[in-house]
Parts: sequence; C-alpha cells; structure tokens
Amino acid sequence: MKSNNFELALQRFEISSDNDTISFENHYFNGFSGAEGAEAYSIYLESLHNDYFLNLRTHIDVLVLQNIETALKFMQTKITLFNEIQNEFELKSTLEFWISNKQVLNEDMKQKINEYPLYQKLKKQRDTVDFFINMIKTQNYFIDKTKIELLKINNIYSPKTQQQTITEQQIDKDNWNNILKDKPDILTTFDLAEFFRKDQRTINRWVKEGVIIPIDKSKRPQQFKKDDVKRYYLKLRK
Repeated sequence: MKSNNFELALQRFEISSDNDTISFENHYFNGFSGAEGAEAYSIYLESLHNDYFLNLRTHIDVLVLQNIETALKFMQTKITLFNEIQNEFELKSTLEFWISNKQVLNEDMKQKINEYPLYQKLKKQRDTVDFFINMIKTQNYFIDKTKIELLKINNIYSPKTQQQTITEQQIDKDNWNNILKDKPDILTTFDLAEFFRKDQRTINRWVKEGVIIPIDKSKRPQQFKKDDVKRYYLKLRK
C-alpha cells in the first residue's frame, strides 16, 4: 500500500522474494510492481517530496519567528531522520550487492546463451535484479536529494556551520567520481536523472530542447554517451 506521507514512504524496504519462476513485472518494491517500474516510483516520490518541502518551509518560517534555536533543533531532527533511514536499510551496500549480483547473472547468461531454457531462467533473474536496482537507486536518490535540501535550509539560519556540512558542489563532485566512474560508456535517462539530481521528466525536456543529445532519439529508454554527459556536466559547473 502506498503512503501519502513522504517520510513514511521512504522508511520502507519491502520487496517480493527473488522467485525466478515469475517475470520482473510481477515482483514489487515498496508497493510498486515491476510493471509500473522506477519511473512511476520516481513520479510518486517527487510529488510527495514537493508537498513535504512546501509544508516544511512554512513550518520552519513559523518556528524561526518564535525561536531560531528551536527551528535549528527541528531541522537537525529531520536531517538525522533521513540519515537513519538510509543507514537502517543499508541502502548503499544493498545496492552494491544487487549490482554485483547482476554482473554475475550477465556473465552466466553469456555462458548459457545456447541453452535456451536455462538462459531464459537466468534472464528472468537478471531482469528482476535490474528492477530492484533501479528502485533502490530511486529511493536513495530522493533520500540524498532531501538531505541536501534540508542542509540548505539549515545553513540559511546557521551560517557558522555552513562549512561543516557537505555542499551540493561537493556531492556533485563525489557523484562524478563515485557514481559515473563505474558506469558503462552508455548511460540511460535514469542514470542522468540520478547524477544531475533531477527527475526523468527534466532529462526528457533537456533532450527536447537539444541541451543534451541521445545516441538515438527513437530508442527507448534513451541512451547517452558518457563523454557527452561529462561535457555537459563541466559546462554546468562553469
């Protein structure tokens, strides 16, 4: 069941079993099926995220007028909460596990390409693992995005602590070094959304505007050369 509460929506890690007798469309992650996919999950979280920060900023403005220390303590509880969500489910290490699992399955598929029944079984497993990977990436993305925005709000009212907290520029740099370095030379719309911290609709709009050009506009999902992404990233940072 899907929650209308942003915090509760992210405080979940509920997945179906990795049953390899069914296709990925029939598996689920936090109430979303494989048939719906990561894009539907992203749109859902984006809507909750926007409402959450609209209400949060209103609440913070009221607290600041009453007592700025109370406002800062409140913000710290929110920052701590989202750190704990990420740590409780070990989302980073869980993601690494699934990615490693996918790599093993890809290698097994290459070995069994001429053994159709076994190949199809491995493919089902690989597609299921890929579904879980994309869903965990989406969940991680919104947790990281929320932490950044919370830190920005906190820094507005606590300028002395600004240098002690991670900045968006630092996170961008870390993303380039730690996320894209291990990516293949061809990236998808989802990879770009994760890296630029935008929703996939924004990436699609960039494509329509000619800001960043896919390899083949007619192909879905759209794919991009990593070198082109890097050039656009460096252009943004100037």
